[in-house]
Amino acid sequence: MHGRPRTLPASPDVALYRIAQELLTNALRHGDGGPVDLGLRYDAGAVTLTARNGVGAPGVPAGTGRGLTGIRTRAGLFHGTVTYGPDEDGKHWETSVTVPTAETS
Repeated sequence: MHGRPRTLPASPDVALYRIAQELLTNALRHGDGGPVDLGLRYDAGAVTLTARNGVGAPGVPAGTGRGLTGIRTRAGLFHGTVTYGPDEDGKHWETSVTVPTAETS
């Protein structure tokens, strides 16, 4: 966790919780079975949730994208943004979800 934690309105708070659940589920289903690094960053005006895990081993089925679509949909309800994909070396999958907050200082 980075930044000064603060209470979020109930709807974005629950959305970020559900997104974290989906990120962990995706890592379990499609990752390499190793650890998942989760991060929560509180900045002025936004909260960012990040996840990083090893990519799936050969033979691990690719996803349908429905989990990522659900993440984008949940974040979009609060004008949030989502980025995802493999890192530069192709060994880890990274997802970042940023949701703006009313706080600006």
